[in-house]
Amino acid sequence: MAGTVYYDLYDNGKLMGRYNGIEIQKMFGWKKRAQVDNYSDKGTLYKGRYRIARAEVDTWADEWDRVRQKILRAGR
Repeated sequence: MAGTVYYDLYDNGKLMGRYNGIEIQKMFGWKKRAQVDNYSDKGTLYKGRYRIARAEVDTWADEWDRVRQKILRAGR
């Protein structure tokens, strides 16, 4: 079973956040979800400033685990 694909969104090189394709589509007012994949696959900047990069699953999981462990330790 395939999970949700997440993308890192950069504005002039600064990470703005991690979003799924539908969220990015709505942010930019695109009519087709495929536009997210096109910009991500080609590495083209949208409006000369936004870069969409497919997020690495391992990185996402590692970050989640790091934050989860931090929260758990703070509760003790």
